[in-house]
Amino acid sequence: MTSPAPVCVGNIGVRERRKRARIGWVSLAIALALYGVLIWWQVDRLWRLLLFLPLWFGFLAWFEARGAT
Repeated sequence: MTSPAPVCVGNIGVRERRKRARIGWVSLAIALALYGVLIWWQVDRLWRLLLFLPLWFGFLAWFEARGAT
C-alpha cells in the first residue's frame, strides 16, 4: 500500500502575504514610473535595462505572496 502524497502548505501567514503583495505592487509601480521618466528624458536603451531589478523584485514578491511561500 502506498502513502498519500504530501500536501504543500504555505509557510507565511496572512500578514506576511499582505506585506509581500504590497512590496510587489510598490516595486512594480516604481519600475513603471522610472520607465516613464527614462522615456521622457530619452535615455539610452542600455540604461533602461536597469529596470530589470525593480521588476524582478516586484514580481518575485508578488508571486511569493500569491503562492504563500
